[in-house]
Amino acid sequence: MLYPIVRPIVRVALQVFFKKIYISNADKLPKDKPVVLASNHPTAFLEPCILACFLDRPLYYLVRGDLFLKPLSNFLLRDLHMLPMFRTKDRGYAFIKHNFETFDACFDGLRENKTMMIMAEGHTKMVKRLNPLKKGTARLAFGALEKYPDLEDVYVAPVGVNYTYGDRFRSEVMINFDDPILIRDYWEAYQANSNAATADFTEELRKRLETLIISIPDEADEELTESLLVMKRSTWRNGPFPVFSRDVSPLKEEMAVADRVAALTPEEKVQVTAAVQVYEGELKKHGIQDLTVARNKPNSLITTLLLALFAIPALAGFVFNYPPMRLGKEVARRRVRFIEFYSSVMLAGGLSAWLVYYILWWIIALLFGYQPLYIVLLLLPFLGWGALYYFEYFQRWINNLRWSRLPAEAQKNVLDLRSVASVPDSIS
Repeated sequence: MLYPIVRPIVRVALQVFFKKIYISNADKLPKDKPVVLASNHPTAFLEPCILACFLDRPLYYLVRGDLFLKPLSNFLLRDLHMLPMFRTKDRGYAFIKHNFETFDACFDGLRENKTMMIMAEGHTKMVKRLNPLKKGTARLAFGALEKYPDLEDVYVAPVGVNYTYGDRFRSEVMINFDDPILIRDYWEAYQANSNAATADFTEELRKRLETLIISIPDEADEELTESLLVMKRSTWRNGPFPVFSRDVSPLKEEMAVADRVAALTPEEKVQVTAAVQVYEGELKKHGIQDLTVARNKPNSLITTLLLALFAIPALAGFVFNYPPMRLGKEVARRRVRFIEFYSSVMLAGGLSAWLVYYILWWIIALLFGYQPLYIVLLLLPFLGWGALYYFEYFQRWINNLRWSRLPAEAQKNVLDLRSVASVPDSIS
């Protein structure tokens, strides 16, 4: 009952929370077949939320079992298509027996051609590389065939989830699908030696997932790679709308940057790092961003007039919508201990607070019967949404103004430094 009600609300919230949502190659998923989505797991629960809202089918997914211990949360989570998966490190071995019931429910769901989602890494870690995979995906897929031998097949679709900044509001997410792995291809080997077949399947899944994510194998390269990714994003010409896109090219370009950095020799990394640090130092000194330098365009008169025209509506939208959004951020800041949970809690807390806040305003308006307030309340969510874009463009306008006020010689120096601070043949 809750799933079809909550889904459109969260879909809207996600398009506010993220600047862009790229979901590519979802057409590779078979329809009316038993499908298992096997994903990496960089955040607490944003990945299943995004896919549940933007795929063309209901989604059932496995989440941490300790969230289901209270009767009310157990009812609500199950009504939202979530199924509990207990881990020994969370609750010890006493609760592991409940996993058999969960897997059994998954097998029944696959029998009914439902789509299940499992986090193949088994735990969440916000890094731009693939963590070792657990055997849960194999157990789920092979178990369905064991219980229902007459199933035509089980389709395990690798899903790569990538965030520009997984812990930040107004970042971007890029999700890509690969062709499903057919479990029947491993079935004969599984019957002969289940452990070997499970290992072979898991290795194939790992290889597929590696082709779907931005991978920075060496932790020491993260800072350099991120700086170069920022420069690459500045060259994109993708507008703010629509928020949802099927374009795979941004992900491919970011993957190419990471791969090129990984291929550099230690000496080349030192050289590029030094150039990037000098360039970023100049940006900081002048109070500008790389996007400003990459675009190298002065503010137009039309842009300036539009910003002036919409200043008051944007301010009204910001002031009205700020309290619940700030509350969501404060809840995340005060209660979250691990970065992987920050954005998930911020989204859930902010959305919940905003809904309560908005309903209370409607109750006040209805109690007083002040009809002009009805129109204002109808407009304010849209003004708040518009305020996000307004202040993002306003910040860009400020950066452009600072850039245009720099002497020509200083501008040339910054542009020259940017051209040096790059990996040859990949970022320019």
